[in-house]
Amino acid sequence: MSFSKNGIFTFAPSSRFSGWTGRVKIFLCLILISLIYFFTGCSSSNDLSRKYTTINQQVKAIDKKVNSVNPVQVTMDDGADLTAYYENGVLQKIHIEKPMQGGQETRDCYFRNWRLIYLADRKFFLDMPNQNNTEKNSYYFKDDSMIGWEKPGDSEVTYSKDNSFKNKERELLLEVEQYLLLIQ
Repeated sequence: MSFSKNGIFTFAPSSRFSGWTGRVKIFLCLILISLIYFFTGCSSSNDLSRKYTTINQQVKAIDKKVNSVNPVQVTMDDGADLTAYYENGVLQKIHIEKPMQGGQETRDCYFRNWRLIYLADRKFFLDMPNQNNTEKNSYYFKDDSMIGWEKPGDSEVTYSKDNSFKNKERELLLEVEQYLLLIQ
């Protein structure tokens, strides 16, 4: 970069980056940028892990609070029982129970400032007493986007940008929107 007589900055290729040595310098800079990007991506998985931990703590705190509030109960069209828990007029949790063949399904939706932060689907199989009779899917949300999904049998929460992940996100958000319409 140089300053011309008329007061305008101009960019002229420097001799430092001309020729093959200049190309090597540029290549090394690109590698350095790529490494920084890679390690930043790795730290984002740590950020997600911290978010999951924070959400789990918020869920535990909500569960402690909802025991002391008066719930609002609604029976849904499919026969499921929906219970909404509020604190000072702000929705904290929606709990849904629905009978199923051989057991029961439950869904717990947790909110912070009226936004979904966590959703847990559980299926309890009452006709299989000697086997693992509970199946659970956990979904983590931030700013109306799913940031994690823990499937039955998985020991870790996963995040993906594939279609099945995004489709599940849309499906869950639409269902939660329907619940909110029912309790308004």
